[in-house]
Amino acid sequence: MILLLTLLSVAFCVDVSRDVPSLKEIADRIWQAKIYRGVKTYNDALIVADALKMAFENSTLEDVPAVPFPCSPTGRSNPRPTNARQLLPGDVDIVIAVGDSLTAAFGADATNFFNLFTDYRATSFSGGFLRPIEEVSTVPGILKVFNPSVTGYSVASGDENSAGANLNVAVSGGDSYGLAYQVDLLVSKLQNYDRSGWKLLSLFIGGNDLCDACAEKEKFSTANFKANVMAALDTIKNQIPNVFISLILPPDVTILSELTSGLCAILRPFECTCSNDPYTSPLHKEYVTALHEIERDPRYADQANFFIAVQPFLELIKIPRLPDGSPDMTYFAPDCFHFSAKSHSAAGLSLWNNLLELPNEKKRDWFVGEPFECPVENQYLQ
Repeated sequence: MILLLTLLSVAFCVDVSRDVPSLKEIADRIWQAKIYRGVKTYNDALIVADALKMAFENSTLEDVPAVPFPCSPTGRSNPRPTNARQLLPGDVDIVIAVGDSLTAAFGADATNFFNLFTDYRATSFSGGFLRPIEEVSTVPGILKVFNPSVTGYSVASGDENSAGANLNVAVSGGDSYGLAYQVDLLVSKLQNYDRSGWKLLSLFIGGNDLCDACAEKEKFSTANFKANVMAALDTIKNQIPNVFISLILPPDVTILSELTSGLCAILRPFECTCSNDPYTSPLHKEYVTALHEIERDPRYADQANFFIAVQPFLELIKIPRLPDGSPDMTYFAPDCFHFSAKSHSAAGLSLWNNLLELPNEKKRDWFVGEPFECPVENQYLQ
């Protein structure tokens, strides 16, 4: 046991010699991080801290099951593509990720209180790569098989401005109103890259909008959500050449109400206030419709070097279950809310499969044990 703690302290830079943090220390981190949008007062932070402390005491680490990658490289186009609708996986030169805490991989590899409030960007399903595909199947890791020179993905933990974040500019706690900041940061960061290269940009936003919408209906209306996303896309279209946009549909956050264990029930109102409100599911459907409307909007349809494709693998997502029917909590970080590394691996696999599926055949949920789809020769990203 002592050896295990020593190894963990080295791997995660944790001083195991110090005492377990006090409730106040945990609450201070929660209050400073501003990640749980339902935490409005310091007393709220104390309540969440107490629940998180118990959650960690009752959680166990689980290795991500190895899933061998079965696909072989299919080469790159020659000559280079001139149309975003005709990209092979190997044609992608740069990977970009925009979004909220799920894209930033908040808490994905957390082992204790000291590193829960960390963006593990290298584990991000759409914007990170550090471990082999067999351990965590991220889209950038998969693309490396088809183009070993692909770049832009995160290689370390930290916020959007950290050294290893690269072009994963997602902001934990962010909503659609924060997209303008992320896109401006992205444009600035791209000055260090070959802007002529083909880019795969994953945009995944809306979860936090839905979590707050029942309390602020006008602010998070479908019209405002759609306008915020389109404003970000307009900036991308005007300032970033040669880009394929994966517009990832947000999940219906009311599925969180299925996590009924004592600790999750305590945490949920602070993490997603509207997860149990009847207003939320219909609004989610409106958001999904709005994103499909954006995909078809004529202002984007006539651009050879700009293309939008909706990826729906989270639209109808269900929480994985254990044989006894209870939720499989290994798919969640210890806060009962964010993705664990196991979920990031499943999401990366499902996003990759969506990218290969025809628009009217894309799967709208993931399932445990979903196999990888492999591209055939001259199969374009969809």
